[in-house]
Amino acid sequence: MPKVTDPIIINKTTVKNRLTMAPTVKFDFAGPDGKATQKHIEHYRERAAANCGLICVEATAVTPDGRFGPIHMGLWDDSQIEGHKAITDACHKYGATMLIQLNHTGITSNPECGEAIGPSAVQVPSYASGGVEKIARAMTLDEIHTMQESFVAAAIRAQKAGDTSLSPLPFVKCFNCPRCQYGPFMPHKCPAEMKRCKN
Repeated sequence: MPKVTDPIIINKTTVKNRLTMAPTVKFDFAGPDGKATQKHIEHYRERAAANCGLICVEATAVTPDGRFGPIHMGLWDDSQIEGHKAITDACHKYGATMLIQLNHTGITSNPECGEAIGPSAVQVPSYASGGVEKIARAMTLDEIHTMQESFVAAAIRAQKAGDTSLSPLPFVKCFNCPRCQYGPFMPHKCPAEMKRCKN
């Protein structure tokens, strides 16, 4: 039986052991510009130094309006690549494999950042609406396609920053949506996840 300290091959990537770090958002680390800070770098470096083999960088916004809050880290602009590269460089020194969780908060977007949106008009969860009944705005098809491109652009930036893999959070899914090309949700139909970035 494999041990937690044994290497594992995932697709074409060899991870040095089976110790993993799940993505956990540090809400008080980033600034309004969404750039990674020295706090982020040290946070992830410490996990790599502790021999974590696979590290998933926290939910990282693909657009400034799709954030949990105004200090949520992002990769919607090229100026943010440098900070993310500093994170991966610090962790690679200890042999850690890096991936990143790309994210748009959709119907749970913080109102300080943008409106609650989704491919269909559904109720916003109470934890995101402050307990007030609220319906997210249904996106137009053009907006959905623009969102796809935002995920792809952020994925390319992540590759430039040194991330080995991507973990996109499903965003484009519908509930009884007449635009059937985006619903019901099935992983193999999610447009944001169908596109693959190639070197």
